[in-house]
This record gives sequence, C-alpha cells and structure tokens, in this order.
Amino acid sequence: MNYLEEPSNSFIRDEKDKKIKDFEKSIPLIGIPWDWSTAGKPGARFAPQSIRNELYSLRTDVYELNEIKFGFNDLGNVRISPGDLNETSRRIISVCDDVFKKIKEKNPVIFLGGDHSITKSILLSLSKFYNKIGLIIFDAHYDLREVKEGLTSGSWLNELLKDNKEKFNVIEIGISNYSNPSYMKEIAKKYGIKVFYRDQIIDDLKDVFYEINKVKENTDGIYISIDMDHLDQSFAPGVNSPTALGMYPHETIKIINEITRNSKILGIDTTEVSPPYDINNNTSRLAAKLLLYSINSYLGNKNG
Repeated sequence: MNYLEEPSNSFIRDEKDKKIKDFEKSIPLIGIPWDWSTAGKPGARFAPQSIRNELYSLRTDVYELNEIKFGFNDLGNVRISPGDLNETSRRIISVCDDVFKKIKEKNPVIFLGGDHSITKSILLSLSKFYNKIGLIIFDAHYDLREVKEGLTSGSWLNELLKDNKEKFNVIEIGISNYSNPSYMKEIAKKYGIKVFYRDQIIDDLKDVFYEINKVKENTDGIYISIDMDHLDQSFAPGVNSPTALGMYPHETIKIINEITRNSKILGIDTTEVSPPYDINNNTSRLAAKLLLYSINSYLGNKNG
C-alpha cells in the first residue's frame, strides 16, 4: 500500500470537509505587496500571501446568510517595483484596467494590500469605467495628509480627490480620537466626505446606515476599502498603526451587511496588515474573514 500523500498541515482526513480553495474559482483576487509608502511599521508587503493562507483555509458555512459555495480566481500579485511609487502605481492601474474591463457588471474584484496607498491606484483605474463611485472606507485615520517631503500612505485620499473629487462620494467610518491632525477635518469638509468617528457608532448605527443608503442611491456602485487599523488593537495587533479603543469586528460586519444590501459592489480591498508585527496570524485571519463576510453578504443578498 502507498502511504504517501500531498504535504499538508492537517491530520484530519475528512473528504467532505470542503474549504474555500476547493470551490469553483469565480471571484477575481489580486495581491498588491507594496508598503514603501509606510511611514510607521513596514511589513504590509507580506500581507497578501499571509491573508491568502488564512482565506483558503476557511469554509463556507455561515449563520443567517445563504451559503455561497465560491472560490477565488487568484490572478496573482501585481509585480511591484520596490521603492518606486510612480512605476508601481502605473503597473497597478494597468492590471486593474485589464481586469475591470473583463469583469464589468459581474463579480466584484478583491484586492489584498499592501499599505493603504494602493487604493488610490485601484480607484484611478475604476473611475475610468463609472461616472460616480461610492467609496466607503473603514479607517482610524482620515488619510488626508499634506506632506512636504517623504512618502506616506496617510495622504492617498487627499491625492485622489484633489483631481477627482466629482468622481467619488466618500464615507469614512471608524476615525479614531487622538489619532489625526486636526487640520484634516477642514479638508474632509472641503471634499464633502461624510465622517463617522468611532465614538459616534457605539450606540446607534442609524445615521451611518442613512448616509450609506444615500450613497447607494446616487452612485453607479460601491467600492469598500477596509484598513485593518480601524479595529481595536486587541483584535488587530498586526497593523502599521495599531488603534486603542478602535471598532469591534461585529460592528464592522453589521455595517458591511448594510452596504451590500440592495447594492452593486465594484470592488473590496483590505490594507495595512503587517504580518511581522502580528500575533499568531490574528490580523491576517480577521482580514480574511471580513473579506468573506463582505462577499458572502453581497452575493447572498443578491441571489437570495
């Protein structure tokens, strides 16, 4: 008898135990291992593979949602140019142009960052295909910095909206007290960004839901950007800028369920996971589950 088998970390031999990696590959997924814009803790370049490992080990059973037996059409990683932001941005846009062109009106595209600056390049591509995009960001920070020197992932939203304000309707959720320069409030007002501080959503989500549904009504579709540092550092320790008194994952899930209800989701990204600073892969695993909740909630609502 042949007692050899494929290498695996599992010693449970259950042929009916299907994981995400075993299902039909239908959801486009792209990794973007860029973190040279990080001014704090580098390491997000390692996140795409770390999140993939967790994502593909998960299963499809979920409470009170239609079970979507899907897999991910993993297109690989964008070949970034280490240290060269302009060339890397050009490559991200080129890859996204090709993908959005092919899958328009079909499933949303999933992006695994990378620091949060990758979202700017993705959206510059996406904006070529739609007149108005609803951009809903989970983040502890405004990302509206105005820097004189150096690179920072904390300026990407300001850079995007400077020349493309009319293309986006933006909501930021989870902004943290004592974590942002105060001048950014005025920049947010200038761009018409609806901002919800972490403390505003502790007791009641109705104002958040109201703004989300206004965005859904007045745009061609929604892009969701999940910066993992919007979550409390006890849940997401492995990020560039850990957040004390941040959001809880189930608050995020409730909001995601509202975003995906009766909407058109164009894309979803997760950013700022830094595996070298993580504990037992907690943050990568949580990022993977939030992505699954997002896409499962969307497809479950759409097909239910």
